[in-house]
Amino acid sequence: MNNARGMTLVEVVVATVIFSIIMLATVTALRTFALTYERIQHETQQTEQLREVDRFLRSAIRDALNQQALFSGESAVLQWVAPLDRIGEAAGLQHLRLAQQGQQLTLSFAPLGASNDAPNWAQMVPDFPLLTNLESLVLTYRSNPSTGWGRQYAAEGGTNNYVPWAVSIELTVEGVTWPPIVVNLNRYRLPL
Repeated sequence: MNNARGMTLVEVVVATVIFSIIMLATVTALRTFALTYERIQHETQQTEQLREVDRFLRSAIRDALNQQALFSGESAVLQWVAPLDRIGEAAGLQHLRLAQQGQQLTLSFAPLGASNDAPNWAQMVPDFPLLTNLESLVLTYRSNPSTGWGRQYAAEGGTNNYVPWAVSIELTVEGVTWPPIVVNLNRYRLPL
């Protein structure tokens, strides 16, 4: 007598359904992993870019020259003069302007001339986008440690200090408001 027995149709259907569920779960898990990996990569790149911007701005703003008419601070635009090692063709003392242009945080350059003429922006180096997908830029200034933060800066009369005590830069990028970049300036240097 032959005891060999095959699978019934019901057993084949049940096995196929179980296999399909396992495959669907595997594909869903892999897809979720891929999306999570891409999101983590994007967040990591954005954080690294913001760290580089933070380091550069802290250095460049901290070294702002303490001379009359070389620093201007408003709520959406910051202009100052500082020494730069080298960025493209820009080196030495440069006028710098930080502003939002569209959805970019842009740094503009102009060489410091012998006269008090208005800076000729982008003459030597084109505007440089520091950040993209910028939603808002808010600049505030503190004249000295005992005053509050203001949206504009004007040099105090009767002193040799033409730059504020501190600058705060608040950035919102892709719906995330980052902690403010607060820079204390080397304001007590002697003017050139």
